Amino acid sequence: MTPRDIAETMVIERDVPISMDDGLVIRADIYRPKTQYPVPVIMTSGPYGKAGRAVAIGLLAKPTA
Repeated sequence: MTPRDIAETMVIERDVPISMDDGLVIRADIYRPKTQYPVPVIMTSGPYGKAGRAVAIGLLAKPTA
């Protein structure tokens, strides 16, 4: 099995607005497989932003100095 580019197999939506009950709008990055079938959700959240988590699981290139 050869590795494939993530763009071939994933749909990535960045900064998707999500409205909370109190009117606050947060933004999320959504990573999902390119498929027409339902798939399970894996969700993570934290107080320090989105980019660190994506780097940690290898979905984004690591920042360079």
